[in-house]
Amino acid sequence: YQDKGQIEVTTTPYYHPILPLLIDTEAAKVARPSMNLPQDRFNHIEDAWIHLKKSVESYRECFGRDPRGIWPSEQSVSPETIKLIADAGFKWAISDEGVLASTLGKEFRRNFYGNLEEPKDLTQPYNINIDGKSVNMIFRNVLYSDLIGFHFGRMDSRQAAWELYDRIKDVQQKLFNSSDNHLLTIALDGENCWESYPEDGNIFLEHLYHLLS
Repeated sequence: YQDKGQIEVTTTPYYHPILPLLIDTEAAKVARPSMNLPQDRFNHIEDAWIHLKKSVESYRECFGRDPRGIWPSEQSVSPETIKLIADAGFKWAISDEGVLASTLGKEFRRNFYGNLEEPKDLTQPYNINIDGKSVNMIFRNVLYSDLIGFHFGRMDSRQAAWELYDRIKDVQQKLFNSSDNHLLTIALDGENCWESYPEDGNIFLEHLYHLLS
């Protein structure tokens, strides 16, 4: 399916480290300035580079090609991380809506049902350019991702698929009059949740794909 262009398989830093902290623990203070950090500063960008390089090598051994997309561990990114990802040859990466909200300096407001009041900013890709190193980034809708990860497995699978479909249609309706193309990103650690679903999630996914089709 990857050869046909129907899917794209992404990868992650090899041993799944938090890259910004591996590069420099002081990066934590960008997100939380008041955070207490260990007295001994840890900054080993060369170690972070090895994790990215090994992930590319492993991917190449499995699929006979280089990866294009990467899922940074826990969606953690920083300017230095972006530069390393670009140097490793990746074209795009996924991060979290909280990262985008902080970057844009705004809050993504939701209605009583949990759907975004204004989904435009979260449903578009961004080109991040740091010192001439460029990576395209998409940012996931946290609620929709977490519903799959932690909630829908306890529901009737077809009812859960209908609920997610209805939420997706809500986003589409709010963007209906926009002339731009949009991308709704749902991203989660895919292996963690399916054991709580009937038939390992097959009923839910097949019904969801049927509705989307």
